[in-house]
Amino acid sequence: MLKHFLFLLILTFGAIYGAKGQNCAVNAGVDQTICIGTPLTLSATSGLNFLNPPNVKWSQLSGPNSAIITTPFSKITTVTDLMPGVYFFKFIGKCIDGIFASDIVKVTILAIPPAAQAGDDISVCNLSALPLNAIPVLAPAEGTWTTTGTGTFSDIHNPNSTYKPTAQGVYTLTWTVSNGICSSSDVVQVNVSNVPGINAGVDQTIQCAGACATLNGSSPGVYPQSGVWSQVSGPSTLQFTNISNPKTKVCGLVPGTYILQWNVSGPCSTGSDQMIITVSNINAPPAMGANKTYLDFC
Repeated sequence: MLKHFLFLLILTFGAIYGAKGQNCAVNAGVDQTICIGTPLTLSATSGLNFLNPPNVKWSQLSGPNSAIITTPFSKITTVTDLMPGVYFFKFIGKCIDGIFASDIVKVTILAIPPAAQAGDDISVCNLSALPLNAIPVLAPAEGTWTTTGTGTFSDIHNPNSTYKPTAQGVYTLTWTVSNGICSSSDVVQVNVSNVPGINAGVDQTIQCAGACATLNGSSPGVYPQSGVWSQVSGPSTLQFTNISNPKTKVCGLVPGTYILQWNVSGPCSTGSDQMIITVSNINAPPAMGANKTYLDFC
C-alpha cells in the first residue's frame, strides 16, 4: 500500500513539474526580411511560469557586424547599426524553476537596389509609339514600367520598352527597380501634342449691349506648345479674360467689326488663324432733325 502511494505521489509531482516545464517556453518571433534603413523591432512572447518581474535577455549570435540592441532586457526592443546580411538573435527567459528557455530568430537585411533612372522627359507631336530609355538593371533586381495615363507599354519590364499614348496630354511614366522587398523609382514626363490644325473658330455676330463674346479657338497642344490671342482691328480695344486660353471671353465690345487672331507656336505646330466679330446696334437712331451728337446707338 505504501509503495502504491509513493508511486502515485511521484507521478503527480512529475506531472506538475512537467506541466510547468512545458508552459515555460519563449518565442522570439517570426523571421524577418527588411530593407537596409528600415527600423528593426524584435518582439518576443513567453508562456506561463516565468519569474515576475521577468528575467529575459536578447543577444546577437551572428551577423555581418555587431548590431546595437537598444533594450536587451526587454521582450520588445529595437535594433540599430545594421548592414546588409543575415543576423541571428537569441531570446532567453528564466522560468520559476530556474531553468532558462530560449528561442532564435533570423533577420535578413537587404541592400537597396541601384537607383532607378527612367531617362529624360519626352515631347512628341503625334500619338505614335515612342521609345523609352531607362537604365537597365541586373538580376535579381527587376525593373517595371507603370503610368498614370491610359497608354500601353510593349513590355513593362524592358527599360527600352515603347509606350503608345491614346490621346493628347501629359503622361507620367514611372520606372521602378525592385528586389522583391526594397525598391527605388524614377519618373519621366511625356508631353503629347496632337495638333490637327490651327483654327480661331467661326465668325460671330452679336447685338450691342456692352456684351462680351466667348471665343472658340483650337487647342494649341500641351507644353511646350502655346497659344495667344491678339486683336488685329476694331473700333475699341478689347479686354481678354485670359489671352492664352483658346476658349477665353472677350469684353469691351461696341458696334462695329473686330478681327481677332489666334496665334499658335511650338515644335509641333506654328501658325495663326483669324475670326470676325460683328457688333450690331439694337437701338433705333435719334429722330431726324434732332440736334444731337452720338457715336453709337447702344
